[in-house]
Amino acid sequence: MPLPVAESSVARLIRTSGPRRRVGVTVGAVTDRSFASGECVGIDANSAVRSRASDFLRGDEFRAAKWSTLRRDVPVVPKESTVLDLEPAARQMIRLLDGITDDQLSAPTPCEATTLGALVDHVAGFSAGFTAAANKNLGPGTAGPPSADGSRLPADWRQSIPVRVAALAEAWREPGAWTGMTQVGGVDLPGEAAGAFALDELVIHGWDIARASGQPFDCDGPAIVACADVVASTPDAVRDAGGLFGAVVAVPDGASPLDRLVGLTGRDPGWTPSSARP
Repeated sequence: MPLPVAESSVARLIRTSGPRRRVGVTVGAVTDRSFASGECVGIDANSAVRSRASDFLRGDEFRAAKWSTLRRDVPVVPKESTVLDLEPAARQMIRLLDGITDDQLSAPTPCEATTLGALVDHVAGFSAGFTAAANKNLGPGTAGPPSADGSRLPADWRQSIPVRVAALAEAWREPGAWTGMTQVGGVDLPGEAAGAFALDELVIHGWDIARASGQPFDCDGPAIVACADVVASTPDAVRDAGGLFGAVVAVPDGASPLDRLVGLTGRDPGWTPSSARP
């Protein structure tokens, strides 16, 4: 039986998130400059998305932030940042969740010691947390890190988690979500920073799920740049401590913008389930 969801924009997002033609990244959209250098690139002179990683690394925008129990210095999106569109990444996440088979829930993922089922649970948790953060509905859902435990998946996760993902994208369509202060994962931070982190979670964990389940993955240029701005600014000391991102993985010259972003997060762009450590 379908969920009793009205045909709101949330329901529309779920309904229209079926299999799509793989588009991929436009080759000319992002210039061939290494993300790992800290010189993240923009799209073009007229784009609303600009490179800010080098500004981040100068330290003017650094704020204290935390994911799990670790305090860490992570830069936030500059005050002049533009509202980001989370809907394409949310659509893809919904498609990827739909493509997971039951026997894959115990499969490894690019996230060390995390099964696919645990990662799906994490998607449910961060979707709820970032939705509450966008709505400034602060409380238990924003006071701690989202779980990653496959045993917590409800029987109806194939229906309930896509609803959460769609609600996440809808919440960040509101301009007010990007203003003022909010909280997520137990961290107080500006709305624009929380929105950028929400997109990063959708994109990077979407890639994780795609790799673990053998599905295609798309990401447009603006989303890659926005995520790279967040990831490139993470200090080495934070990476060494574990958590959000690992040590940067070198990628070959000529690697795609997406592979560069993946390497920047500490993941191997060539990862496959068979290459996972037992």
